[in-house]
Amino acid sequence: MGKKGSDRRRQKRQAKRKEQRRVTRKARQGAARNRGRRMPDLPGFSRFTDDDQRFWLAHGVNYIVSDYDNGVWQPLFPEIYDGETPSEEIIAQRVMDRFEETIKQGGYSDGQAATAWLMQTKQAVFSYRLEALKNVRVAQPEADAESLICQPHTDAVWRVFESLKRHLRH
Repeated sequence: MGKKGSDRRRQKRQAKRKEQRRVTRKARQGAARNRGRRMPDLPGFSRFTDDDQRFWLAHGVNYIVSDYDNGVWQPLFPEIYDGETPSEEIIAQRVMDRFEETIKQGGYSDGQAATAWLMQTKQAVFSYRLEALKNVRVAQPEADAESLICQPHTDAVWRVFESLKRHLRH
């Protein structure tokens, strides 16, 4: 029994090392293939400023923490609609102050969704902005979509963030 048990453990260790080498080799091959390649540019991304990103971080949190199903708008950052966009530090602090207890308790909460939103890259935030813009243009083709996507409780924008919340739940 002792010899068989030690052989099995040795075989498991060997298989584990072999798998680790395979994964490392694949990662290196992928990195080599992608060396020198850039992520495709999103149309208009070069004009998306850090101020725009901060606005969209706060704007997204406002949509995430509001209740779409019941149509209750409860923004955490209402001042952004008056042209006052807080710093990233203040945005993160306000989200933590509001949701610290529910995040600690575990399980899904709007606080976790808001925190996940705040961790998005600038390019990811911009892609959600593009999705919102597309939705508004489809829903209201005659409207000024660029203006509407920056307004509070616009249904087509709310659906983008409601979809994000549902995705994060699963």
